[in-house]
Amino acid sequence: MFVGYSLLQSESGLRRFFFTNLILADVIACLGIVQGVLGHTFLNPSVPAAELKELSTLYRTAPISGVVLYRPTSVFVSDGRFGSYMILSMLLAFGFAGYLLLRSRQGRLFAFISLAIIGVSVVLTGSRGVLMWSAGSILVGSAAFLWGAPWKQGEALRVLRTIQRTALVGGMGLLLFFYANPSALLSRVAFYTETLSPNSPKSELSQRVFAYPWQNLTAAFDSGRWLYGYGIGTASLGTQYVWLFFKVGSPVGGVENGYGTLVLEFGVLGLFLWIVMSAAICGSCWKIARQLKGSPWFPLGFMLFWFAFLLLVPFTFNGMVSYQNFVLNAYLWLLIGVLFRLPSIALATQFQITRSTPADS
Repeated sequence: MFVGYSLLQSESGLRRFFFTNLILADVIACLGIVQGVLGHTFLNPSVPAAELKELSTLYRTAPISGVVLYRPTSVFVSDGRFGSYMILSMLLAFGFAGYLLLRSRQGRLFAFISLAIIGVSVVLTGSRGVLMWSAGSILVGSAAFLWGAPWKQGEALRVLRTIQRTALVGGMGLLLFFYANPSALLSRVAFYTETLSPNSPKSELSQRVFAYPWQNLTAAFDSGRWLYGYGIGTASLGTQYVWLFFKVGSPVGGVENGYGTLVLEFGVLGLFLWIVMSAAICGSCWKIARQLKGSPWFPLGFMLFWFAFLLLVPFTFNGMVSYQNFVLNAYLWLLIGVLFRLPSIALATQFQITRSTPADS
């Protein structure tokens, strides 16, 4: 967090930071797209480690049509980490595109091309969660951009253009990919519609969104130590390596729900403290984002706040592995520091504009 705050000292540094991160995201997304088409033989070793084999060779089958699709991992160890990174990349690209459209012409084309590449990659992940969280975040971000647009300066039309162009480049990206490889795209569409559509007889929407997470949470309270927990790490990511090296198993069976994991490790008091901590962080981030309302920096500030909220609340509720993902965790604190730096950058930029503008005689 302190690194993120001290790293950016000017608006030019802010742009370099996000341009660099989007270039990295584009490369990773392109590799994921190619892997989604070619299958697990691309990038992965021919003989993967035993504990990683299932993570790198995960295929899903649409329950009605029977089409098979591969869930790419790109440069990551699992498809879940790749999908989580694509959600983060989508938030950064959308927020940065909104900022550029209100602030500068330079770099706009690159930002929208990045949105198209990342959008195609999101669809090809084969993850319903990644698709829904990405699409939902774009909708929430669009509403927030309209609310925080600098209406007094007549910039609301530019915000509407950001939303329109995002939809346009996303559709164009999918259309171009469809002409290049229709089977890869249609297999994902079939899987999504057959498992998410309320009209599908094989729909898992209500089960995955409501029933399954709450069942996992209540299961944590069936343990004998729900009041004070079993200790840090006893139900978290990495217990498989403890067993591999030390042949010591966990004293408790884990649950997939993140809040349930906190109960198993820290007890109910630990869960309460986590909620208090998350509320404090999200509240502080929202205060900073709200300060930027009516300025070109608001789209960027809001998406940074939104990422912190997603990771600390709904993502952690669904599974502790999201917060324990070291890439997302590092980005969380780094971007919180960047968010807290935005008001001073905006103020310094406004001061420079005021000084360069001749005073009225």
